[in-house]
Amino acid sequence: NRAWGSSMEVGVKIVAENADARNVRHTSTAYLTFVAIDARGKPRRVPAVVAKSADEKRRFAKAEGRRARRLRLRRERLLRRKRA
Repeated sequence: NRAWGSSMEVGVKIVAENADARNVRHTSTAYLTFVAIDARGKPRRVPAVVAKSADEKRRFAKAEGRRARRLRLRRERLLRRKRA
């Protein structure tokens, strides 16, 4: 969906297919975040994602919102730990 520096978000859509009935149904969706690392285990840059289609542009924009939320929640957890 999107890449930032050394991290990337990958969207996964899981479907169940009944081959006999010839139907497919969506069962779940997940957004996975990965960090690219080099041979020494250090973060390394990843290529940018270039959104072209309307669907790619929508997923690209939504990914930024999810990332902003993750970072905000992370900062809040760190602040709570410091206060405790």
